Amino acid sequence: MADTAQEQRDTQAAAIESNLAAAGQPTTEEVYEDYFGFSDTDRVTLSDGYSYVEFKVMNEGDRRQYLNAQNRKVTIRKGSGDAEMDLTPGDDKYNLLRLTLTNWNLRRNGQPVIFNKRELDQFLNSANPKVIDLIHREVTLKHPWLLDQMTVKDIDTEIENLQKMREVVERNEAGN
Repeated sequence: MADTAQEQRDTQAAAIESNLAAAGQPTTEEVYEDYFGFSDTDRVTLSDGYSYVEFKVMNEGDRRQYLNAQNRKVTIRKGSGDAEMDLTPGDDKYNLLRLTLTNWNLRRNGQPVIFNKRELDQFLNSANPKVIDLIHREVTLKHPWLLDQMTVKDIDTEIENLQKMREVVERNEAGN
């Protein structure tokens, strides 16, 4: 019966296409993608199932802004050839989330918190690190070019760390 219904739809589509062609109307339409208007957002729902944060997927301008914020100061001493680099790995995550988070449904003391840069800064500095890590992980997964900075060895090390964390949580849950 499903084959008959599909055959009927195919017959109708062929008849419509034939009628359009007979009337001098095009039977296909060129569809161009708008490469200038890239905009995509996503949402991370938090553990209570009600609270969430929304983030934008960065376009090229956002990516440039993020990468420029990650620029490191490098000092090279002429005499010794020693190099010194300022590293601030905590700022990487902060800058990424500050740039990409766009809205939320969060509450403080039972009251809704309006999304703005001041509240965002407060959230990023005072929230449970587990929550920030969850949001960071989801944002990173939507930006594959961020993972280009990781090697397979880095990913394997992260897997080992997660396995160790799992063992600790399992022992805690078991009461040991």
